[in-house]
Amino acid sequence: MEISFIGDVMLSRFVASQFEKTRYQVLDKTIVEKLSESDFVIGNLESPMVESAVSDGDHLSFKGNPALLNQFSFVNCFSLANNHINDCGLLGMNETIKFLDQKQIPWNGLYKDEYEPFLFEKDGFKCALFTCTDMMNHPIPKECPWNVLSIDDDSLDELIARYKDERYYVILYAHVGMLFTRFPNPVIRALLHKKIDAGADLIVTAHSHALGGMEYYKNKPIFHSIGDFVMDGNSYRRRQAAILKIKIGENSLLDWNILPTQIDYNFKTNFPISKIELKMKKSWEFVSEKLKQHTDDYTSFYKVQYKKEMLLHTISTLKFLLDTKGIRGMLLLIYKRFEEVKRMKDWITKDRSHERMDEDAISPDRKRHTQKDLFDID
Repeated sequence: MEISFIGDVMLSRFVASQFEKTRYQVLDKTIVEKLSESDFVIGNLESPMVESAVSDGDHLSFKGNPALLNQFSFVNCFSLANNHINDCGLLGMNETIKFLDQKQIPWNGLYKDEYEPFLFEKDGFKCALFTCTDMMNHPIPKECPWNVLSIDDDSLDELIARYKDERYYVILYAHVGMLFTRFPNPVIRALLHKKIDAGADLIVTAHSHALGGMEYYKNKPIFHSIGDFVMDGNSYRRRQAAILKIKIGENSLLDWNILPTQIDYNFKTNFPISKIELKMKKSWEFVSEKLKQHTDDYTSFYKVQYKKEMLLHTISTLKFLLDTKGIRGMLLLIYKRFEEVKRMKDWITKDRSHERMDEDAISPDRKRHTQKDLFDID
C-alpha cells in the first residue's frame, strides 16, 4: 500500500483571492499526477471552507473558498484537527463539513461525542489514521457541539493501543510544533515519542511552516514537519515543503521518500528545479542527522539551534520581501508588522526549549490587522 502525505493546505487569504480573480490551478498538473499514483492521499485542511460564515477579519483568521475543493478530489482524507478550523465559528465548521461531504472528500479530527480514527484498507491490510492538534487560535465554546481532538486528550493513547491490538497499522498525523523552525521542540518531541510507546507505528507532523526532517524512535519513523503544501507565506522557507510517500505492508514500513515541492510567486505549488530540490533534500538530511546525533542532549542542542532557525527564517523573509515588494514595500511591511518583528526578536533571545507552542502569536491582546493592511503593498 502506498500512502502520500501532504502538509498544510490553506485555501484562504491570497490563495483564495488569486483564485477568485483568475480561476487558476493551485497545483501544477505534475503534482496531481504524482499524488494520484498513490493508493491514499492524506493532508491537513488549514482553513475552514465557507459560504455564509464570516471571520473576525484578522489576517490570522482564515476563510477558504469552497470552490477550490474541486482541485483536491484526489485527497482521501483531510485532517480538520488544526488551530484554524474554528476561525469562522460553529457555522464555519458546519459549512466546511458540508462542502467536504458534497465533494465526497472524507475528513477526520472533528467529532461530537466520541472520536473515531479514519479507517482504510487495501488487500486486507488495515490502517487507522488518528489526526490531532496541540492548540487552537480561538477556544471552542462549551456550547459548541464539535470537539477537536487534542494530542493531550487522555483517550488518545488508549485508542491508539486498542486499534494496535486489533492489528491495524496505526498512523498519527499531528498538527504540532513551534513556528518557523525545522526542528521539533523538546516538549513535542518527547510527547510524540510517548505516542510511539502507546502503539503508533508512524507519525507525521505539520504546522511549523518549515520543512523538517525525520527520526526513528524504537524503530518507528517520525516525520517532523512536511511543510506548507499550499500557502501564501512571505518567505522562501515557508514556501518549501514535501510530499511524503510511504509504502507499508505486513504491518511495517517498507520504504519512504520525500518529493520536495515549492510554491511560486503566484501561489501555485510546483516541483522545484533540480538545484532547489537538491538543496531542500540536503536540509532534510541535515535535520535528520542532527536529530540522530542529539538524542541524549537534545534540549541543550535545541536551545542554540532554535535561535539559528529564527535567524534563518528572518533572513529568508527579508529576502523574499525585497525580491517581491522592493525596498520601500519591505520597509513598509516591517513598519506595519512591527509587533511581530518585536516578537521575533524575543523568540531569538529567549530560551524556548521548555515551551511547546507559540501562544503569544495568537494572544487576545495582540495587535490585529486585516489582510489588506498587511499584504496589499505595491
